[in-house]
Amino acid sequence: MTRLAVDIGNTSTSFGMIAGGGVTAVGDVPTKSLVDEEEASCAVTDLFGRAGIDRETMERAVIASVVPAATAPLAGVLRRFTGAEPLEISPALHLGIRLEVDEPDELGADRIANAVGAYHLHGGPVMVVDFGTATTIEVVNKSGAFLGGAIFAGVFTAADALAARGAKLSRPSIEWPDEAIGRSTAGAIRSGMLWGSVAQIDGLLRFMAGEIGGGGGPTVIATGGIAPLVAPHSERIDEVDLLLTLKGLMWIEANNR
Repeated sequence: MTRLAVDIGNTSTSFGMIAGGGVTAVGDVPTKSLVDEEEASCAVTDLFGRAGIDRETMERAVIASVVPAATAPLAGVLRRFTGAEPLEISPALHLGIRLEVDEPDELGADRIANAVGAYHLHGGPVMVVDFGTATTIEVVNKSGAFLGGAIFAGVFTAADALAARGAKLSRPSIEWPDEAIGRSTAGAIRSGMLWGSVAQIDGLLRFMAGEIGGGGGPTVIATGGIAPLVAPHSERIDEVDLLLTLKGLMWIEANNR
């Protein structure tokens, strides 16, 4: 039997299959297709069909969601598919890390899963940079305390906002510029999007590393859609793990059976 890991993000929702002590990616669907249960059922059934997954083999699902409107419809679908109540990530679960933040109930479930996954894989201190609709940074110290981090507009989100507010500006194609000095308007925007993102992230990581204290320099893991594009240009990111969030869900599910 297998279990399903689901990461409901603002733009897309990622599915993974948990089996044999590991997790494998199944695919993504647009999150907007999950806010209605009937439409969500069609989207998930289609995804499973394309991936060759027999839903009869699934015994439970674990969900991290930052989109409340999609959580209940998808949970209803997964409840029917598996015959079991989905496990929804929250600070009340056994996480394997401590949440030493001011308001743990306000933490995004994806941030919790990232922190759990990173600490389980690498110990502490460790940081996670997740490139999504928002770019988030999670910080876990040597003793396994999640201390918090940062949230700011993702690369695409910032570029779209700039294009929406600038009459003569548009979002250029996403390809890494050879030089930081953009020699055209599109080149300048591309430089700001990508080189600017690296500068912002590396600066934040440097400031945060100085605040963790103890345990030497933190390991920094990047995840999310454009992590493979950005990480090679960062002086602080050590590796890319596109399955990190799903791995965190896998370990949380195992700790809460």
